[in-house]
Amino acid sequence: MQRLAAAGIGWLADDAANRELIRVEGGVCALTRLLDSADGCVQAQAAAALSWLAHEEPTRRTLESLGCIPVLVKLLHSAQSGTQSGAAVTLTLLADCPRRCELIAAEGAVHALTRLVRPYGGLGATPRPPIADAAAAAHA
Repeated sequence: MQRLAAAGIGWLADDAANRELIRVEGGVCALTRLLDSADGCVQAQAAAALSWLAHEEPTRRTLESLGCIPVLVKLLHSAQSGTQSGAAVTLTLLADCPRRCELIAAEGAVHALTRLVRPYGGLGATPRPPIADAAAAAHA
């Protein structure tokens, strides 16, 4: 049920008036608690919903005050690409001010994000094809 509710909040958060209502109703706080769920699908939906909600500065301030930056950085290491994506987008939106940029970097996000953009060997990446290893060895 939590996965479906988080997904519903994510869809509703496409509208600015809904984002305000979700925040007032405590939806941001509830979604942040779901980031620690043992269910990866729930984490992914919560991270995705927060990525929509984080378009508003009041939500970004709330996420910072709730201490979500370390949790979001940790989710960049998730085995689920949906969770990684939601966390990466939310962190990107949180990085709109120097203070939060420093907090995000201090939690290790630069390393985690760099690993995500590597074509092979990054988190959630497909294994490097053997032909690529052979080609690299031939050119060494």
